[in-house]
Amino acid sequence: MRPSAVLVNTARGGLIDEAALVEVLTGGGIFAAALDVFASEPLQDERLRSAPRVVLTPHIGASSRGAMLRMGQEAADNLLAVLAGQRPAHVVNPEVYGARQERDG
Repeated sequence: MRPSAVLVNTARGGLIDEAALVEVLTGGGIFAAALDVFASEPLQDERLRSAPRVVLTPHIGASSRGAMLRMGQEAADNLLAVLAGQRPAHVVNPEVYGARQERDG
């Protein structure tokens, strides 16, 4: 990455080698970083907490009023679909769902 780069991770904590990130921030390898997720939550790494030019947030990106309402609505919609004998819209492991449907007939 360029020395002017800003690394942003809001996806998954394990994607970033946090020890290496501290090194590049301290050594000027990148300009800054912003993280909302960490390898271990809550964040325990004091080196990362005190690294220069880093913004750390407590993994609450989905805690907006709109997001919470949408999650509740999707959960209710999925529950109603299952109770009606339909496939829910958001199946995390469809291969297992399909196998159960075949087994239970």
